[in-house]
Amino acid sequence: MADSLHKVIENQRLDIKKLQKQTTEIGQLNTQVDQQKTKLEQQTTELGQQKIQLAQQKAQLEQQKAQLQG
Repeated sequence: MADSLHKVIENQRLDIKKLQKQTTEIGQLNTQVDQQKTKLEQQTTELGQQKIQLAQQKAQLEQQKAQLQG
């Protein structure tokens, strides 16, 4: 019976180690996801700024076109 309990305890100890390892891996993956999310947010901001710049350039070109035609 003691041998049986020893095996159960050993198995539980191994299960705990596996869970601890998985918890660490999940934490690392969550960190990577957060980093990717931050990068995507930065890219979204940059794209928004580029869109504004393009709109400004378009407006300038239209003004120049109007001046040339006028």
